[in-house]
Amino acid sequence: MTDVAGDLFDSDGQRDRLRARKVAPGFSLGILATLYDSEKFELRLGGAYHHAGDFDLDNQGFDALGESATASRLYDWPLIAGVGIAVRCLKTKSLVFVADYQFVGWRDANSNLSDSHNVSFGTEYAFFVSEASQIIVRAGLRRLDEPAHKDPFLRGVVDDHLVSGTLGLGLVYQPSSPAFYAADGAVEFGENFQYAVSLTLGF
Repeated sequence: MTDVAGDLFDSDGQRDRLRARKVAPGFSLGILATLYDSEKFELRLGGAYHHAGDFDLDNQGFDALGESATASRLYDWPLIAGVGIAVRCLKTKSLVFVADYQFVGWRDANSNLSDSHNVSFGTEYAFFVSEASQIIVRAGLRRLDEPAHKDPFLRGVVDDHLVSGTLGLGLVYQPSSPAFYAADGAVEFGENFQYAVSLTLGF
């Protein structure tokens, strides 16, 4: 459910406060399966689907807002479907390769936005310091499509792509007790620079 409020100015400059509340049904499905598993090799496949949601703000006093590509990014949600694969190999399965593809479809939610095709690749290697601790090194590459506006005057789509890389380092300690300790840090570089740090304690 979405709740939208805005101001409307008439020709005399008078302001009216408008409000619209709409409900859009939706659902999500996901699956993760191990296709092959042995002592030195493991292959996993995952997929996810999220239904599009169009809150249909047209004819609610928000005709211009309901047709706006910018408003759709705020109040609607697109169809999202993705599939990914993970390969773990070597004797201890310490080397991991992952790849995934994601489709973001806006046409059901808003015709002013183009669909997006996103891909990412990554690898990870775990150095076993002892039976209870390990150091994990990660690297990845991601390409994201901006849901560009369809320009009616140019009869095309103004494309915008974001390519970024990621480097990460993790420390894991799991003693003989059920406790689990982990610390992770990662930096992302490209058009923007971001970093993230996380600490995990599990039982």
